[in-house]
Amino acid sequence: MRAADCSESDAMTMKTQSSRNSEFGIRSSELRAGAFSMLRLPFRTPNSALRTPRSGFTLVEMLIAVGLVVLMMTLFATIFQIATGAMSTQKGLAENDQRVRLVLTRLRNDLNGTRNDSSDRNKPYRTFLNLVPWGPDESYSNSVDRYGYFYISENNPDDDTDDVLGLTIQFPQGSPDRFFGRAAVLLPNAGNDYGSGTAYSGPYPQTGNATIDPSTAPAGPYWRNQPDFDDVLGVPNQVGDSEAAEVCYFLRRGNLYRRVLLIRNPNGITPTPKDGTPTDTLAADLSLLTYTGATGGPIRGFWNDFDYSAFNDPNTGGLRFHGGSGTNTNALAVDLGGAAGQNPYCLANPAYRFGFDCSLTGGNPSATYGLPREWIFDSTPQAWFIGRFTHGETSDFNFGYPGTLSGTGGNPMSNATTLSYSTTTGQVGYGGTAYSGPRASEDILMTNVLKFDIKIFDPAASMGPDNAPGVANVDDDGDGNTDILPNGQYDLKELGWPGSDDGDFVDVGHMGLTGFYNAYPNAATGRTAGPRNVPITMKYKFMTFPATPLDFANAQANPATSQYRYPNDYYNPGYVAGANPPTTATWANRYDTWHPKLDFDYDLPNHKSDPPPYRPFDLGPDGKPGFPGDDDNDGNVDFMPNGDIDIKELGWPGSDDRPIPLSAIQIKITFFDPASQQVREVTLVQSLLYTP
Repeated sequence: MRAADCSESDAMTMKTQSSRNSEFGIRSSELRAGAFSMLRLPFRTPNSALRTPRSGFTLVEMLIAVGLVVLMMTLFATIFQIATGAMSTQKGLAENDQRVRLVLTRLRNDLNGTRNDSSDRNKPYRTFLNLVPWGPDESYSNSVDRYGYFYISENNPDDDTDDVLGLTIQFPQGSPDRFFGRAAVLLPNAGNDYGSGTAYSGPYPQTGNATIDPSTAPAGPYWRNQPDFDDVLGVPNQVGDSEAAEVCYFLRRGNLYRRVLLIRNPNGITPTPKDGTPTDTLAADLSLLTYTGATGGPIRGFWNDFDYSAFNDPNTGGLRFHGGSGTNTNALAVDLGGAAGQNPYCLANPAYRFGFDCSLTGGNPSATYGLPREWIFDSTPQAWFIGRFTHGETSDFNFGYPGTLSGTGGNPMSNATTLSYSTTTGQVGYGGTAYSGPRASEDILMTNVLKFDIKIFDPAASMGPDNAPGVANVDDDGDGNTDILPNGQYDLKELGWPGSDDGDFVDVGHMGLTGFYNAYPNAATGRTAGPRNVPITMKYKFMTFPATPLDFANAQANPATSQYRYPNDYYNPGYVAGANPPTTATWANRYDTWHPKLDFDYDLPNHKSDPPPYRPFDLGPDGKPGFPGDDDNDGNVDFMPNGDIDIKELGWPGSDDRPIPLSAIQIKITFFDPASQQVREVTLVQSLLYTP
């Protein structure tokens, strides 16, 4: 192209471009050479300039990211679940431990044998401190340490769910602590008549109105001698208190029950009543027709309105409260004082305790008199253990007792009364209808309990760590043999000797070959009649003797004519391995502190007092059974021809033979722990010894 061919505008453009190149330090000749050079090479663009800008994640990246997030969330959730689960478990374990501690504390306090504990002056104690059962016709001058009762029912030794513990407990005198319970208000009638001690022609006062609002209660005057005023508040509040109570523990369908019944102690009432039954100002009994129903039947249940120990007087048919130290007739004491003699209606007599039968037949003890109602038999016959009646059952209006012995279905305390048992709910009833009162579950102490096992310490149940009967290397019984007999056998007469290490915790009525509290040996168990160890359980001795002295074996074969009974065959018929309780009797392996004037079988004409089931003795300071000499007129002076002591003389009334107290108790509670989903067990070992 020629320069002349360029237009003026092109010339200007080229000139302008040349000027710009000059500004960047590029000469025109260099530009021309570079331009041609660039035309000769292919034009390349960087890869990054060719890519399309990315606006999100790929599918693979998204899947990986989501997976990681899910994994992290799962890990966090698992860790959180483990942490919260551990916290819940620990909380549950702590709650269960607290619950167990509460139960064990209750048991320790109830079993405490110290009247004034130096560590806690207000601590309650059992009233029967010296656990030596009363012997027949025994002097009761030392009854201050044997008030009330202490009772253990083992029933079937092969079953750890049918044990019962019953006892009376008390707070020390002067303690501000009390046992509290419901006490319905005994109201005056519409004319504010609250009793005159004379025949009253008007309507009976409305008693037991448990639904009354204390703030709207009618103005007085009220009968001051009634449980509602025992708490010294001076106004009706439907609450009573007492320093003493009757307590029983039993297990039914996984629930451990503790039933508490106050023994009434009127507060400063004058005149002092003969027992705990409420009276007017002239000591006339107040009307309790609401619960007894002389005409038309009762209209309320007694144990729905009152938490008090009471019984139905078999002689009068009246409702009687048990009274404590504030009454002339103290239900805890055997001695009435002075020339009054013994108290027939005290709690030392099993017939008048909660859960026992006190009914008479023609004025005489019935066939079930003094026996507990611990079993229900159906038509199979199948035995169902109930222990005691629960609060829910006794608060049912139809229960009747103690207001009446003829409630719906009859007297529930009598084994002769047919009752029903629900295998679904565990409730007792009549004719298939359960006793179902409004106070259910108020007496439950612990739930999910599998076993409630009571064992007592039997000093002669086994040899201790020294593997010697009695005290090792000592001739304990003075028969010339030190631990071993000439034939190489152990001298079992020394087993359980005081001061030895012998003994073990066993069931009452256990099947061991030795022991103070083993079951009676008989043909059914294939054992030789008569225990061989000394000391032995006391046998009742008639004060008249048969014409021909009977040996021990004949005494077993002829219990009606024998002067020797071991143990009481009425209250403790023994144990047959593998057998169900018969319909006419229940399991009866029981320890009881008894009453010195018990006559269960009413064996006329002498009304012989019956012996307690177990009352171990040792020979005493003189080393002789009974008195030195032939106490039982069997021709043997203290010892038998074979060298054994005359065990029929052991514990002879008035001799220096010493009764051995029950010394210790072991209670095991096995329960299912919902928090840890494990079965756990706690054991309480409590000494029953006391310091006078």
